[in-house]
Amino acid sequence: MQSTYASSTTISKGDHVDLQSNAGVKRLSLQVSSQLHREAKLAAIEDEETLNSMVVTLLRRHLNERRATINASQRRGAAMSWR
Repeated sequence: MQSTYASSTTISKGDHVDLQSNAGVKRLSLQVSSQLHREAKLAAIEDEETLNSMVVTLLRRHLNERRATINASQRRGAAMSWR
């Protein structure tokens, strides 16, 4: 699995990202239960990726799906206005 980070660098599963050297990178702190953290960390280990890269991938996927849903809804609305 590959993901694009900071819009110009391609990162493959298992790559390390040095957050200190990436311009335009922001730090995000999350508060999650101990159980959720444990499950997420184990899943990341099983997938041979960092917890950070897993969360970034999931967040990006959610935002892309949200954008697609909004765009589809807007297209349906535009189609309905032509009737």
